[in-house]
Amino acid sequence: MKRKTIVSSLILLLVFIFFYSQDNAGKQDHIDSLIKIVDARKGASKSKPMDLIRLYNEIYFQSNVIDYQEGMLEALRGMSVIYMGQQNYHLALQKVSAGKIFAEKIQDYSAWASLLITEGMIYTDIDYPKLSRISLGQGLALVEEMPENDLKRKRKAIIYRTMSRNVKKDYTSAVSDSIIFYLNKGYYEAKNISSLKERNSYLSSFSMDFASLYWENNQITKSELYLSKFHLYSKDVNNKSDYIYYYGLKGKIENKKKNYMQALDYFEKSVALINRYNVYLKALGDDYADMAESYRGLGDHENESIYALKAKKIADEFTKSEKKSLDHELQAKTKIIHNKWENRQKYILTGTLLLIVMGVIFFITISNKKRAAVSLNNGNFTDENAVFLNQKLGHEKNVRNGELADLKELIELAKNDDKSFYIQFSRVFPRFEEQLLAINSQLTYSEIEYCALIKLRFDTKQIAKFKNVTIDSVKSKKYRLRKKLDLLPSDDIYIMISGIG
Repeated sequence: MKRKTIVSSLILLLVFIFFYSQDNAGKQDHIDSLIKIVDARKGASKSKPMDLIRLYNEIYFQSNVIDYQEGMLEALRGMSVIYMGQQNYHLALQKVSAGKIFAEKIQDYSAWASLLITEGMIYTDIDYPKLSRISLGQGLALVEEMPENDLKRKRKAIIYRTMSRNVKKDYTSAVSDSIIFYLNKGYYEAKNISSLKERNSYLSSFSMDFASLYWENNQITKSELYLSKFHLYSKDVNNKSDYIYYYGLKGKIENKKKNYMQALDYFEKSVALINRYNVYLKALGDDYADMAESYRGLGDHENESIYALKAKKIADEFTKSEKKSLDHELQAKTKIIHNKWENRQKYILTGTLLLIVMGVIFFITISNKKRAAVSLNNGNFTDENAVFLNQKLGHEKNVRNGELADLKELIELAKNDDKSFYIQFSRVFPRFEEQLLAINSQLTYSEIEYCALIKLRFDTKQIAKFKNVTIDSVKSKKYRLRKKLDLLPSDDIYIMISGIG
């Protein structure tokens, strides 16, 4: 009798588990359908951010009931982006932090990368470029592990675009070449997106960035050219919120030309879009400040005063409400980073002491190999040199003739200071640049090229000869590189860079 009771109980339990799992599967399908509905609505022109937030909250609630972690993760990721667009950075960072926990737990590296990128963009917006670079570097490392597809290209495009903004915020002097360098890298990724609609959306964003950069450099004609490109790429986009910046910049240009009435017309269009979409609220303060300038140009001092006060009020409100609410979180993050930095310093010090203990033989060997690596004074580059270079550059596989040929070609291009040197170098070492930028996203093109020459074991005299500059100039460049790469005085830049790429 007892046996029959146990068997019956087990059967009932299995039936319950079966129907419960079927019920959960049905609920998960329903949640996935909701996620698709929200994704479709995000691009619609009439979608309101708070309506989308309500939908994401519903997705999170339903997912939480059945412990559907993928659904909760998607809800948190979606809310973080919307709150960022509204410039509600405190809530955005809260959603990012919660989302990263889920992403790591279920090992969804794509979503994890997306959250890190959002975090990096937020830190850039609130003037914490150093924190932004850390998040973007971690995001880029995850993105590089993704298969080559449109999603990977879009993520890299966003990273490079944000890196360009970090350069702008970190330096007070003109750094247009570095900004253009990152914008061009992002533009290249965007240009290779296969979906025409998405490609145009990303290209329009980069066009706006170029337009803003040239405006800041007082190159009005170029700025207007990129504004025209933005308009061309954006003509079929349903959501017109990015036109907030388009009309704002058009207004600035008309102010510059002293066409104040036309400028006011553009600013009013920008303000109307801000109110319609309830995004980019900081831009409202910029528009009001620019409108005050327009009224000043028209001699209307009453309206000038009104809009100047409006601009100040928005700036003050943003500073008080957002900066204050972020202080605690950012201080905690900074403390974590500081502790990591201290640990890293201890690790480096320990490693350095170990190297010193191993010292004399090791460094003599390295020194001898460096002198023997490439005999350039007489133009010789033997197969033995190539084998050595391949080994020093971290190749674990056997050296092939093709690799030897690549290295020989790089040596010749470097010797002749050929403009195609770095292009060929990037083909041979495709991850070199990405890994350098993960250490410091503010490295310029020229600095990365010098790192490439160091990677190939060229010494200071050789680099000076190839680049047709003085030895002191190369030493200065190396000194700046050491600072940007956070190297200690005892660290060997050749050893450090040899491990990259």
